[in-house]
Amino acid sequence: MCNRHPIAIVVTKRTSNDAERYKPKRLLLFVCLSSTGLCNDSNVMQTICKQHANHGANWGGINRKTAPLQLWLFGKPHVYLDKTAAPRFRTAKTEALLYYLSVTGRSYSREALADLLWSDMPETKAKRNLTQILYHLRKSFEPFLIIEAQSIGFNQAADHWIDVAAFEKAAVYGLLEGDVEGLSKAIELYRGDLLEGFYVKNSLLFEEWLQGQRERLRELMAQALQFLVDYYINSDASDITKGIAYARRLLALDPWRETAHRQMMLLLARSGQLDKALIQYQACRRILADELGIGPSTETAVLHERIQLARTMPPQHLPVLTTPFVGREAELAQLTRLLTSTDCRLATLVGLGGNGKTALALETTRRFQQERAFQFLNGITFVSFTSTTSIARLPPTLAETLNLPLSGRTDPLTAILDYLRNKEMLLVLDGFEHLLDGIDFITAILNTCPNVKILVTSRAPLYLEAEYRLDVEGLNYPRNGAQNLADYDAVQLFVQMAQRVNPQFELSAETQTALAQICRIVAGMPLAIKLAAAWLRVMPIQRVVTEVQHNLDFLSTDMRDIPPRQRSIRAVFDSTWEVLKPDEQCAFQALSVFHESFSAEAAAAVACASPYLLANLIDKSLVQVEHAGRDTRYQLHELLRQYAISRLRTHQPLAPHIQAQSSWRRASYARH
Repeated sequence: MCNRHPIAIVVTKRTSNDAERYKPKRLLLFVCLSSTGLCNDSNVMQTICKQHANHGANWGGINRKTAPLQLWLFGKPHVYLDKTAAPRFRTAKTEALLYYLSVTGRSYSREALADLLWSDMPETKAKRNLTQILYHLRKSFEPFLIIEAQSIGFNQAADHWIDVAAFEKAAVYGLLEGDVEGLSKAIELYRGDLLEGFYVKNSLLFEEWLQGQRERLRELMAQALQFLVDYYINSDASDITKGIAYARRLLALDPWRETAHRQMMLLLARSGQLDKALIQYQACRRILADELGIGPSTETAVLHERIQLARTMPPQHLPVLTTPFVGREAELAQLTRLLTSTDCRLATLVGLGGNGKTALALETTRRFQQERAFQFLNGITFVSFTSTTSIARLPPTLAETLNLPLSGRTDPLTAILDYLRNKEMLLVLDGFEHLLDGIDFITAILNTCPNVKILVTSRAPLYLEAEYRLDVEGLNYPRNGAQNLADYDAVQLFVQMAQRVNPQFELSAETQTALAQICRIVAGMPLAIKLAAAWLRVMPIQRVVTEVQHNLDFLSTDMRDIPPRQRSIRAVFDSTWEVLKPDEQCAFQALSVFHESFSAEAAAAVACASPYLLANLIDKSLVQVEHAGRDTRYQLHELLRQYAISRLRTHQPLAPHIQAQSSWRRASYARH
């Protein structure tokens, strides 16, 4: 078995979930260092892996406040016995022996220790010297040493605390488990190199051991700092200062580490300190040239260019919401995690028209500008495609929004890709559902522009491998029997919109039942809530309930600043209906027979909806999924059901194969 201390080299891979984002995958390579080179020992590796797996979040935490022996070995060494400084060591080699035994934590033969400290002496004299320093060590440290005839070791069972052991355990566990707090505490222990300034004359083997330990611990410290810098580099403004502090420590530890310089540049830029970020680049360039005779890498130079562009970037003006944005804190947090994740390049907000996808996208970008102004160094661009009728207009529309001049001989897409290639931006593409045949436009940007992220709003997913999908449903609304209605987002939005047209309206005992009923009928849909609340200027809320229950066309408005496609719920649903395939239209109409939830078997029997067809209706937000334990059921939004019935009764007959379904079979399955 290898006799030296193991070093943990942690290979990390990021994941998308925020709680897991910076948690390394459990891929560990344990290497034992020896004076002759690297020693790979599978038994050592298995033992250490078991130790790591069996320790909890406090692994490495030792109560130093109560330990009678405390060894502070990072930086200038200090030894305390019962909270007071230990007696002065008689010789440097006496001190060195205590440090060696405590750090390695194992027993050695007398011959090995004599050779460690007196390799230039005959063995007999060296062992006599060892006996003398053991005599002096025993006076003060006898409970902490195991001195036997043939071997000498440190007594691990005795109550003690060593900063090196606490640091190693906390750092390795923190890297293994992605424990940011534990890593932060670990690096506080690292006050400098191991036994800084400590020297033992004529002890070459000890000096070799000490140098190896210093390099090993320094590398572990660098890994811990690197992990924390990676973690904080995408944090909000309040935490970026922590990342800057850790990056400074990493550069002090290893000033030739170009990645650390690059991350410091990015952290300074993220915090709005663009000039300091450019100064950091010059420092990096100077150190690399003076010490290594090389220049910065392409990646560092490109970041420098992006920061220079950010300094001259004009103020950005995103569309402003004209109605209140209420709730959706969970969705905002999830979307923020996606857009700051290194894994996510493309996020799609998918939901029924009127559910507030655009509002969610705009509120997210507003918060980025307010709280993380330089998260995307070269800005955020919002592009509305709601009025774009042809996929050929996709590149020109984006180019116009970017103020990118196009000459007649330049291909618009090529010009856009050249412009975005080295930029760090967020593109928000709003209303993409009718342009899905132009999906190559998005993939070209993703493949060519590595630092551009795209947020899409669409009533249907893009079906791209790179896509992270976030379903946008209605606001949370009170179910039957709910209490404290004012806590529900849908209720809050209704009250705010109602008071715009009827300042006397308030949530009270007289209005709460009807208000909750409206929110349930529309399933928290923000657009429907706004349209229903607008009627309170001319009728009581009880009448509004009746109309919403029986008349889909009641939910409409003549407001001039609302786009025509959103001036009524029917108009919203019409635009979705028009992009459905014939078999999807037929199945959707047939499913209107179900007033309550239904099973997949019932959907297949009544509407000839295969699993594939049912999944398409779900993806287009026309059918909702309900999971209850092992049972999965499906349901139509009440307003969608009304719309499907109206289509069924008018000019859109069912396909012949669905018409053939017998009425008694429909009636039977309407209860399943």
